[in-house]
This record gives sequence, structure tokens and C-alpha cells, in this order.
Amino acid sequence: MDNGATKGGSPSALDIIQSSPNLQTLWQLHFSEEAGPAHNTGAEFIANPVGPDAANYLKLTANPGGTFATFNSRSKQSKQYPSAR
Repeated sequence: MDNGATKGGSPSALDIIQSSPNLQTLWQLHFSEEAGPAHNTGAEFIANPVGPDAANYLKLTANPGGTFATFNSRSKQSKQYPSAR
């Protein structure tokens, strides 16, 4: 989710995304201050937690076979996802 600390990522939007039946992981660019801890994803999947923006990023790498990986520059958390085929 490309959001800012105080824009985007409302509680209702985060709840809808997290209830998606095929969602494996929600990665957020910023902790949503409006939504609070109850609606944000796990800290390891948030590039910029509460506080000043540290310019951390999320990197998505798509591969020709349909697999992809996501990387959080702050937490160094990375996850590989298989092809949907």
C-alpha cells in the first residue's frame, strides 16, 4: 500500500484490503496514524513506522515466470511469492 502517515490507509480501507480472501501479506509504505495499531499490518511489513519519515522503501521484484518478491529496506524483511498460474 502506497500511503502516507496521515493520508490514505484509513481504517475502513485497511480492513477491506486485509479481509481480501487471497491476500498473503499487506506491505505498507507508512504506518497509518489515522488507522492505529489495530488496523495496520505487522511492523516488519511497514517501511516507515510511527515517527519522522526515514525514507525507507519497499521494493517489488517481478520475475518472468510470474513469481515476485517484496523487500522492506527498514526491517530487511523479504518474502517470495509463487506464480498464480
